[in-house]
Amino acid sequence: MRRIVGLAAGLIVASSAFAPLALADHHEKAGDGHDHGAPGAAMDEAMMKQWTEMAAPGEHHQHIAKFAGAWNYKSKMWMDPSAPPMESEGKSTNEMILGGRFLKQNITGTMMGMPFEGISIDGFDKATGKHTAVWMDNMGTMTMMFEGACSAQDMSTTMTSTYLDPMSGQRTSSKTVSRWKDPGTMVFEMYNLLPDGSEVKTMEVVYTKAMEAKKAGS
Repeated sequence: MRRIVGLAAGLIVASSAFAPLALADHHEKAGDGHDHGAPGAAMDEAMMKQWTEMAAPGEHHQHIAKFAGAWNYKSKMWMDPSAPPMESEGKSTNEMILGGRFLKQNITGTMMGMPFEGISIDGFDKATGKHTAVWMDNMGTMTMMFEGACSAQDMSTTMTSTYLDPMSGQRTSSKTVSRWKDPGTMVFEMYNLLPDGSEVKTMEVVYTKAMEAKKAGS
């Protein structure tokens, strides 16, 4: 149902964007003797230019693309901050999709001694100026949606998400921080955001670019 509603909304936006183009074309074909061309054509050209600029990938997308390729990872997860973390490892195969506008991350590994699969779609929305991410995995049926910003100083990306915790049934907020240790090492951290404003670290994942990718020069 959500997918259908989203598709309908997209069609409405698209039709509103191109309505002036269709109207100008109608006047031209009608040949009613009135000069509809000059103002309408200028408006149509300006709208098309703006749409083209907003649709084109930019510097933030180039930053996201650095994470494309084959990666190995080692993760630590804290169920109890006072206890040692649970450790696991796996692989991440990442690719830029939809003309370099989004990064699709496919993760395979283990978690809590069980096979683990996860998918992330990361992007940058030029209209809002926000980094975005959607996450889902085989450990549940929840879809997590994140939004945030990229630091101009160290190019780290910080995003937050609010969701319904399936275990407690309560609304929960989390923060993620993705930072580059070096061109071949990405560090991902996740924190629970508590009502009193404090943060509790729950996960750390260190991605290392696979040797195959290094040999290929990527």
